[in-house]
Amino acid sequence: MQTAIAENSRTALDQNEYERRYADLAERYNTIKSEYDKISEQIESKKAQRELFKGFIRALEKQGAVLEEFDEGLWSSLVQEVVVKSKDDILFIFKNGFKIKTR
Repeated sequence: MQTAIAENSRTALDQNEYERRYADLAERYNTIKSEYDKISEQIESKKAQRELFKGFIRALEKQGAVLEEFDEGLWSSLVQEVVVKSKDDILFIFKNGFKIKTR
């Protein structure tokens, strides 16, 4: 876009043609910028999810041995929410965003 502006300032151009080219470039820029912004958001989301998974793994590693009974501290550090629709339809939502559905 800067090249088109510079060219218009130093060369006599048909203004209608210039405006059409400029509008095309601006539209292309906005489309690419929008895609870039979406990808940047996805990257940041993945980074945040990675950190949550690291915390999840660290909490599990602290336990060391296999659990033989319910550990309320571990449960509350890992599980964000449990949605019970029926005795056969339960959704576990972990703090790292991971979901497990039973059926």
